[in-house]
Amino acid sequence: MELLITPFPPLPYEDGLPLDGCWSAVRLVTAHARLGRVALTAAFDLLPDGVAGAAAPGQGVAAVEFWNDTTGLTLGSDDEEGLCFRAARGAGLPSRWAGCFDDVHAWPPRVKWGVEYLAGGRGLRWALPPPERGEEGLVNVVACRRDATPGDELDASTWLGAMAGHVLDHVAAAARGDRPGQPAPSAVGVSATSYAHRP
Repeated sequence: MELLITPFPPLPYEDGLPLDGCWSAVRLVTAHARLGRVALTAAFDLLPDGVAGAAAPGQGVAAVEFWNDTTGLTLGSDDEEGLCFRAARGAGLPSRWAGCFDDVHAWPPRVKWGVEYLAGGRGLRWALPPPERGEEGLVNVVACRRDATPGDELDASTWLGAMAGHVLDHVAAAARGDRPGQPAPSAVGVSATSYAHRP
């Protein structure tokens, strides 16, 4: 697995407040053998004193918002539906994963992979469909922050800025060297674990 952390310029949104920082953490998973469950986590081990966190999902979006009196931060990426749609478009995920979409909406649910919102609003965990030998997948996690100002509690600028699909092309270009991308400290810890590895 490889990890690229890079800042990116925030996209402008009508009536949105300016963002003070945006970072993208892209994990490239390459299966050199058939893998079992692969899980990626982006979360705080423990929320700092005075910071609250809560799930903030949307259509195709998995997100958590954090805030205190001085700062707002959103951590966002694709949910199960978003991952399946990206796979169907050939956008950095195995096309085979597009077939997992039926599992997401089956009743009773058949899905054995997907997004987990961690207890206490600490962050997110993605359990990916088991990769086959030779498959690669990109999972992009975006963090956007801004300074809080009185009366802006309903502003969605950081949530809109953290839409992972909007910035993946920019980050992929930086990884190829098409544009300069300087590594930046991540606002969250990103870790990856592979379970049940078998050759």
